[in-house]
Amino acid sequence: MDIPAITRAMREEIVRRGLEPTKIKELNLDVKEKHNIFGEETLRSKWAEDLNLSRRGEVVYFAGCSASYTYPKTAKATVKILSEAEVDVAYLGEDEWCCGAPALWTGDTRLFKEIIKHNLSAIEASGAKRVVVSCAVCYNSLKTHYSSVIGRLPFKVLHVSEVIADLIHSGNISLQPIKKRFTYHDPCHLGRDEKIYEQPREIIKKIPQAEFCEMQRNRKSSACCGEGVVVSIVFPNLTRKISANRINAAKETKADAVVTCCPGCVTTLTKAAAWLKSREDTEIEVYELPILVAEAMGLKL
Repeated sequence: MDIPAITRAMREEIVRRGLEPTKIKELNLDVKEKHNIFGEETLRSKWAEDLNLSRRGEVVYFAGCSASYTYPKTAKATVKILSEAEVDVAYLGEDEWCCGAPALWTGDTRLFKEIIKHNLSAIEASGAKRVVVSCAVCYNSLKTHYSSVIGRLPFKVLHVSEVIADLIHSGNISLQPIKKRFTYHDPCHLGRDEKIYEQPREIIKKIPQAEFCEMQRNRKSSACCGEGVVVSIVFPNLTRKISANRINAAKETKADAVVTCCPGCVTTLTKAAAWLKSREDTEIEVYELPILVAEAMGLKL
């Protein structure tokens, strides 16, 4: 049984009746009117101002809301990694809207279809043959849920971990030593949904002098970080409990840092790590994968 699909159908009925929580209504209004999940008025493309990226090209980077506003270093890292590997990367700028995941997962199907129509039009106008995505949620939306609505996409959607792993394998990327012990957290939408488990691990293991260790729950059995696209908005206490459990699991491996491929996971795990540090005086870093790779390449962000 497809439990997520059943849940989305139930939420669609809630939205049709106008019974969704106020915070969800406000979130989707921001997505509809301001095209981002934060209600930001500032330019989405501010992070790319000094990069001189073309608006057209065969490879387009889809940054997503979080990398655009909250984690601009992730967006810059992704672009600089690709550029260093001599991959010409384009960027949609203000024509990029939220991927629509909040609308999808809260049951606002009409809004989700509006977003699909706009983003597909913008991507097609760019001439893209490949769209590279660093956010697990955006990747799942573009690759799987867009095609479930419109059918086969006219371009290929790739997660940044797939691209980086291939570039390392081909010798187009070389990594410098980082002497740390790492573990990896599988984002739900990248792991269970899209079955991308090995590439992030392969990348970490390719860093000279880096140690890699697994948490007890990993890959398809991985525990959620607690963010859940919109769970943290409506049930913040539940999110805190789940994320604290996950950080504790990471600490049990004796890792210096936990790496992940989702900005939502980065947010919840970073907060949990800070909360636990204040109580136990032990520290664990949280990396988003492109940031770690950029560090290993010696790139300035």
